[in-house]
Amino acid sequence: MNSHNAQIVFIDTEFTHFCDALNPEPAVLISIGAITQDGEQHFYAENELTQLELCSDFTTETVLPLLEGGEARMQYGQIARLLRK
Repeated sequence: MNSHNAQIVFIDTEFTHFCDALNPEPAVLISIGAITQDGEQHFYAENELTQLELCSDFTTETVLPLLEGGEARMQYGQIARLLRK
């Protein structure tokens, strides 16, 4: 790979809860955001099928109020397709 073509991408994700011994239920993706270091390309999506009953108190109180909703909400398949672009 030519280093001149390399691009640093910052990624942020939010999940329903933290998995540990006390809560072994698999966490579910709530949202994902990505932006290139130069800020030229960005992506944001929310899982429209998020089951709120799986969310921890922290997620319910801190994360959910910050979600954009609207066109950002989509199914996993659409999120995956858009990320591949």
